[in-house]
Amino acid sequence: MLEFGPDLEEFIKVNFDRKNIFDNGFLKEMREVSLKDRKFSYIEQIESKFVLLRGLDTCAVYDEQRIKIYKINKMLQYLFIMKIFNMRYNKDGFKIFVYAGILHEIMHSYHLDMFINDKSQDTLNTIIKHSMMVCNGDIELSGKKVSYSDEVKADQLYKKYYSFFPEEIHAFMTSLYFMLNVYTNLKPQNVNVIYDFYAYLILSNVETYIFKDKIYSPINRFYKIIDRLDIFYKLDFDKYDLREKFVYGMPLTREELYRVCYPFIVFNDLGEIFLEDEKIARKKWVKKYVER
Repeated sequence: MLEFGPDLEEFIKVNFDRKNIFDNGFLKEMREVSLKDRKFSYIEQIESKFVLLRGLDTCAVYDEQRIKIYKINKMLQYLFIMKIFNMRYNKDGFKIFVYAGILHEIMHSYHLDMFINDKSQDTLNTIIKHSMMVCNGDIELSGKKVSYSDEVKADQLYKKYYSFFPEEIHAFMTSLYFMLNVYTNLKPQNVNVIYDFYAYLILSNVETYIFKDKIYSPINRFYKIIDRLDIFYKLDFDKYDLREKFVYGMPLTREELYRVCYPFIVFNDLGEIFLEDEKIARKKWVKKYVER
């Protein structure tokens, strides 16, 4: 699984407790550290904007090799997610959330590098490239020649089905997993913060697997959305382990999904997936992952 590397890890550890991670001077330093890794070379600038944009999902963007972080939207989105996922407010939690958001956009620079320079036929590369093609209106939708209307349709599909696009799944999951590893090594005593974010990461992704009480992988949904299931059925997922498949949104059976997500989700007697009671899940999680 692709990680962000030791330079970024050390930089975040050293600077985790700084007061203002939205400071543009600090973000410039973070960009310079990112550039030490060749795969993140397509970043011209990282900056924060103190503006309120419509739509809480517009918290950060990677556009024309520039990363913009919208501070107010980021703060509001964190409060919204806290409420939805029953998370406790914590200043460390907010920093995990912001750092993961910045890393999410940095990962998109890797996607651009992959799209331009990597000729690999690896399944992960293939699905991310297809995702980027759709975002740019470059894939043949429904087998028709690409036209301006296809570009409009692609943009509409992206906005409506954002959470099923492979590049977004990859950026979200890898950035948050990375930050959780960094934070766990930095402050392992803060069990509740770590639990909350693991639960948020896992339950957010589980939602993309469940459709009308059945299990469909996000990658399957993506190719169905663009009417190209013929491509999906030719992809080979065998080389990836269960955790990698989950992180990348690849196909999992109901039992495999349970194995990779336990103890946050369980099944009832009918085989239907549901979320475990928080107090029970937290107790099991602490016993399994912390009391070792």
